[in-house]
This record gives sequence, C-alpha cells and structure tokens, in this order.
Amino acid sequence: MAADAGWERSGWLSGHSGLNSRAIQSNIASPLKIKLQSNARAEELTQSGFSDKECTALAGPVSDASCCVQSLDLGCAEVLVSSWVESSSSLAGTLVAGALSKGQSVRIFLTSVIGAALMALAAFSAAAGTLYITNRGSGELAILDESSLTVRTLIGVGGRPWWVAVTPDAKSACVSNARGLAVVDLEGGTVERRLDLGGQGMGVAMSPDGVFCYVAVNRRGGDRLVAVERTTGQTRGNLAIGKRAFGVYLSPDGRMLYVPEHDAFALSVIEVPRLVKRRTIPLTPAGGGAYDKPHYLAMSNDGARLYLPFQGRTLVEIDTASLVVTAKHLAINAHQHGITISADGTRLYLANSAFDGTGSLSEIDTATFRELRRIPLGKDHEQVILSADGRRAYLTGGFALGGHDELTVVDLKSGEVNRVSTGGRRPFGIVRGP
Repeated sequence: MAADAGWERSGWLSGHSGLNSRAIQSNIASPLKIKLQSNARAEELTQSGFSDKECTALAGPVSDASCCVQSLDLGCAEVLVSSWVESSSSLAGTLVAGALSKGQSVRIFLTSVIGAALMALAAFSAAAGTLYITNRGSGELAILDESSLTVRTLIGVGGRPWWVAVTPDAKSACVSNARGLAVVDLEGGTVERRLDLGGQGMGVAMSPDGVFCYVAVNRRGGDRLVAVERTTGQTRGNLAIGKRAFGVYLSPDGRMLYVPEHDAFALSVIEVPRLVKRRTIPLTPAGGGAYDKPHYLAMSNDGARLYLPFQGRTLVEIDTASLVVTAKHLAINAHQHGITISADGTRLYLANSAFDGTGSLSEIDTATFRELRRIPLGKDHEQVILSADGRRAYLTGGFALGGHDELTVVDLKSGEVNRVSTGGRRPFGIVRGP
C-alpha cells in the first residue's frame, strides 16, 4: 500500500497542525519498515493504554519513546513509515503512516514522540531552502524545492549557462551564459535582460546588497572581470584577468573577490567595488600539465581561508590576510573540480572524477588534511554544495569533460547515494538559497 494513502485513510493528519500527507512525504529521509511483533512488555503497554503489540523498527534509528499501535485487526503484519525526521539537536521523531487490513483502519498512537516529531518536522522545513541549478546542456535555470528535490520552475536563460548568483532576497539572479549574462526575475520566472559581454560568461558573484553582479568573461581579446549593475544592466567596471576563470568568489565582507584562473595557473585577488587587482598568486602545486589547473575553491565562513584541490595529489590552503600559500599532500589521485566546506570549517568535500564513470566524494579534515572517507558515486561530477544542516551533499552531473543529466544527492551520515532530475541536460552550476 502506498504510504501516502495510509496517511489519508488513517485520518491521523486531520487533527494535527494542518499537516498533510504530501508535506510529510516531501521530507522523507530514509523510509522505515515497521513490523508488529509480540512484546514482552505487554503489561506495561496495557497499563499505558496500548495493545500488546509494539512497533519495532527493522531498519534505521528509532526514538527513545516507544511507538505503539492499537489495531482493530491484530493480524495486520506491517505498517509503512512515511517519514523519518531528526531535528538539528538530534531529537528524534517518528511519523507513522496508517495502513488498512480487511477494510479497517489501523489507529496510530504516538506517545511522547509526537512532540519531538512535530518539532523535528518544523526544524527540517525551516532549514530546507531552494536549489538554483544551471542546465548547461539545455539552456535553463532550474529551480528545485530542496525538501522534495522536485523542479519548481525552469527558466530559459540562453545557451551554455555556467554559473548562477542569487540576490539575498531570492527575487533576482544573475546567470552567466554563452554571450555573457542574463538577469532573471525569479518571482516572475522570466529573463529581465540579456547582456552581450563579448564571450562566454563563466564564474559570477553577487554583491551582498544585490546591486552588482561580477562575472568573468572568456573572450578572444582577453578575459575580463565585468561589474554589472543588476537593476539597469549597465557595466560599471571591468578588469583584465587570466584565461577561463571557472569561479568568482566574494569575501563575506563584500570587499574582496577571489578568481581562480584556469589556463593561467593562478588566482587573482581583486578589491571591489573599484576592481583593483591586489595580487595574482601563481598556482602550480601539481605541475603545469593540462589537468593540473585550478578550477573552483572553497572559502571558510569567516573568509580567512581558501582551499583549492589539484588532481587529488595536492590541496592548497591560502591565508587571505597574508596571502601565504601552503600546499598539503593528498593521496586521492583523481581529477577534481568541485569543492565545498562545512559550516563549521572542519570538513572539506571534494568531487573526484576518474573519467570512467567511477567518480567519488572525499571528506577531508581541515585540521590534519587527512582523507577521512571516500564515498563511491559511480559517476563523475562538476560542482558540489552542502545542505544548510550539512547532512546532504548535492553534486551536479554536467562534468565539463562529459557528465550526465542528473543531480546526485548524498546522505553524508549513511553514505546513501540517490539521483534526481533537474528537468534538463547537463546540470552544471549550483547554489543554495532561501
């Protein structure tokens, strides 16, 4: 029986805070199967007002509070659990779906777990946001609901979209594309203006106030970093940069841009809003080979550290105050593009690509630079970000050297890997927003 139908027919949802089955379903993390078994604590349960059958989880965690059922038909064998939710404080709650047996409803009783469950559900919903993904192969910006991982909107933004930056209020976005930049009205689902900047727009960043988009443009006459006033489309400055800047990263205080320059084997440090280059840092820790170039970087939340991976052999750390570069040895031996950092700055996650469909995700301790684990993904990926609570990693399948048409979702606690559609081809750039 479908779990959703069980929720509806049990009638349990109707009296609890306006929740509905589809809202619950959208928060599934790891469905559990529950089986009714004989219980040696029948007397205790009877005194508590329950039957002599207890729900015992066959898979996954359970809360400390017992989840018991009183059935009109004790021959009922199984109850499907629609959702398992944990709050940010690890307070667990179990939401149990009703089932039918011989046309009769199974009544679900939740004891002290009900409060924790509803609190956990509320916490999860508050943490869930929106994923903005460029479908590079089909020319769209895909907007996904993070809780259900379903496509909410597809907006055509021009050929070969690379990166996306979203305003703090999530009402507008700048998307780099084959001709430069598209400014998108996220509320209306339309492109407000298309800006021809003379080449392929690549990395892009948004100023903290949402006024400026900073986009790296790869063009024949030499690559430029262009400052565009988002609301007018006017260019307010431009600066020569190294060739093919995969990413553009703004410091938390909005005063500095960090631009990894792929074909120049360098990182430019640029003051904004004046677009004055403070320094260009050479980056050749893995040598000068075709695959030994910088791609993306991860920045600590306080902006004090930058991290760039090179071919699974070296991880570069840059102190942004002194601009001192430190190279740390890695033993992953894989071509690496995407990298992200946990909110507390203690873990790095690296997207490893092997060119043969055996990509993986490495977790690195930033204190020791030791690889803690490697999660097989079965496919290669371009970029990686984390959910707000740090429990999931999202990796785009539109790897620059091939790739696939899916978003890979990794449960970082269990290592479980799933894939979902982004509604288009070759998902590439990804950011998370409200």
